[in-house]
Parts: sequence; structure tokens; C-alpha cells
Amino acid sequence: TIDPLRWRVVGIRWSDRAGAILEQRWYTDFITVENEVLPRRMSLSRPIDDVRISMAIRKINLHPGPFSFDLDVRDDTRVTVLE
Repeated sequence: TIDPLRWRVVGIRWSDRAGAILEQRWYTDFITVENEVLPRRMSLSRPIDDVRISMAIRKINLHPGPFSFDLDVRDDTRVTVLE
């Protein structure tokens, strides 16, 4: 679903061939940060899985710097490779 006044996506829905809703997403409460329009509230629903999640962004940093994915694993940790 597109908001025609602001030309932005406010909702998405995926359905199967029979028309049953597989997943829905809603985007609301838009803000402009450094000339980028972002939704502050997002909701997702998967009726088939009985799942619904809602989230809200309170604070955002568009330039966070380098990411670290090392998970703070100690040097003496034993690694086991699974195949």
C-alpha cells in the first residue's frame, strides 16, 4: 500500500494463491532524519504462524561507524566445526 500524498510504502501484504494472508507489514509515524524519511513504528503479522510483532524506534544513528561481530569470544575458546 502506497500513501499517494507522500509517495511512501505504508503497508505490504503477501498472500498465497488462494488469497490467504501469509504476512503483513505496516509502517507508521514517519520522521525525516538527514533527508531520509523513516518509519518510527513497524508492525509485522504472520497469521498462519500466529505471530505478531510491533516495534518502535526511539533513537537512531545513521552513521554508527564500523560494526563488530566478534561476539567477545575469549582467545581460549575451543571451536568445533560441524559439517
